[in-house]
Amino acid sequence: MIKTSDPAVNFTVYQRSYLEGKVVIGAPASPGTKSMYFLAVSPDAPRFKSSRKQIVEANLRPKVNTAASNLTFDADGAKKRVLIFSNGHGHLHTTIPLGKESILRMAETTGLFDVVVSDDQRHFEPGVIDQYDVIVLNNTNNELFHSEFPEAADALGRSRSRQRDRRLKASFQRYMANGGGLVMIHAAIASQRKWPEWENIVGTRFVSHPWNSGSKVTLRIDAPDHPVTQCFGGASHIEVSDECYQFSGDDLDEKIQSLYSIDLERTVVSEGVRSGFKRPDGFFPLSWTKSYGKGRVFYQQLGHDTDIFRSPVMTQFLLDGILYAARK
Repeated sequence: MIKTSDPAVNFTVYQRSYLEGKVVIGAPASPGTKSMYFLAVSPDAPRFKSSRKQIVEANLRPKVNTAASNLTFDADGAKKRVLIFSNGHGHLHTTIPLGKESILRMAETTGLFDVVVSDDQRHFEPGVIDQYDVIVLNNTNNELFHSEFPEAADALGRSRSRQRDRRLKASFQRYMANGGGLVMIHAAIASQRKWPEWENIVGTRFVSHPWNSGSKVTLRIDAPDHPVTQCFGGASHIEVSDECYQFSGDDLDEKIQSLYSIDLERTVVSEGVRSGFKRPDGFFPLSWTKSYGKGRVFYQQLGHDTDIFRSPVMTQFLLDGILYAARK
């Protein structure tokens, strides 16, 4: 046990480290409950403070495993190879471990792909990246290969770090143009903010989130015949709860194939939320596919909150998105 600055709270250190250079600690949200606080911290931090925000329930990981236990899939074809990359800077989402766990259980249940879980940037080097059929950017944020954030100071020095940044971006761009697969979860769309080509690869830019965590919205299924949306069983709309983004681009509907978007007529929108709208056209897609050269992109915007990782339907949706990006 590790004592914290709050003498009433003891944190258990979880042996499995999910965030690069950090450990995940947890404590009861309140005495006698199963709810927990989780926090990623530096392993050498002298004292820890709870955010006092209930982020993850203690029994959540079993629910993630259950959600991935009854998947439907076509077992034909060669096994794929998937890289889960979760490194980023700035705000690190606490659902990163759940994204990893969900995809690992998918692979275990289906046998359709082998998974490498790593935040090592060397996986993006020329000649290395090509071994992967799909790269999953699991709630990454800001620059992936070089950052001005103080905690990202590189032992190589800033100059060589920038050289590596340019080399890995070029490598990633070639990978996608030549037929690679890209899957992005939630904040991953806000990665590579200083790279102009990123918008061409993924279709748009993150602007803001008018809907905060826990917001209830109704989604319209925009592509009911798409192979990735078959998990919704022909439904025209579904209801979800999460933090929801808005994106740039007056011609966004022409750059992407929207799989579902927020139906404003069926969603209760407060004046506070509406005041943050930056899209006069009212188009708020939350998942899409697109191509880049010979490569395929699948984006799932949900994933700030825990709900989608507990949902069998949304787990199936993510699996089908991965298989789509892998051309399976």
